Amino acid sequence: MEKLNVVDLHNEPYRLPDLVVRVRRDLSSVGYVVFRNFSRGEENVRELFLELCSELGRLVPHNHEGNIIWDIKPRENNTSAYATFSEHNQAAFLHTDSQYSADPEDYFGLLCLQSARCGGGSSTLLALPHLLRELMRTKKGRRCVEVLQKQKFRFVAPSVFAKTRDAKYVEHYILKNNCIRFRADTIEEGFRLFPGYLLQEAEAAYYILKNAIQNSKKIIHFNMDNDDLVFINNATVLHGREKFEDKQRHLLRIRMKVD
Repeated sequence: MEKLNVVDLHNEPYRLPDLVVRVRRDLSSVGYVVFRNFSRGEENVRELFLELCSELGRLVPHNHEGNIIWDIKPRENNTSAYATFSEHNQAAFLHTDSQYSADPEDYFGLLCLQSARCGGGSSTLLALPHLLRELMRTKKGRRCVEVLQKQKFRFVAPSVFAKTRDAKYVEHYILKNNCIRFRADTIEEGFRLFPGYLLQEAEAAYYILKNAIQNSKKIIHFNMDNDDLVFINNATVLHGREKFEDKQRHLLRIRMKVD
């Protein structure tokens, strides 16, 4: 089992420059980092989170309304035509964020305000280098990687994150330049809306990748407690979560571009 890359700030002096250096280093090497006890009891946790993210990169709005901080919690009366993971309490398959965008964020941070008290909602991570090594062990896996680097797929945007009211999809490679862009439901929605747009081999390669992700031996499982903060490299690490029942579970997300 992979060891979690975690730092407990409870007994550490809080210095913003030190955290910026640590996050940048770990996102470049490991692909993620988890901080326990991020605010150390400070009440202005949102401001601390925003300040740290502002030092890491250019803040990226989540939607056409310009929201920088996004609440991840179940919506009781969701009216989106196509809901995203941040709006419900079901399991979230391992994925990257903003895969439906022409230019996804490089990093994002997740701050836990209220953990799930039902025992569910466990977080999962899978680093791309581990996934590729597993795929490259077989002829079928190697061919899968080759195909996914040459064929563009259609990613359908959840309506809540559409940059314009009529945005529909973006075409891009799933694998390219040691980066991954992946979310099963947005890709499979493209299959449903645009049947036959892909070569059969490309669609088969997608399902090989999906199966490899789902059954990888390198998936990391961990629970986010109150005041935990995780930063993730959105191009090299897939993330997900398990189903939960506690509707009070509440995380904040901020997205960043490194220009």
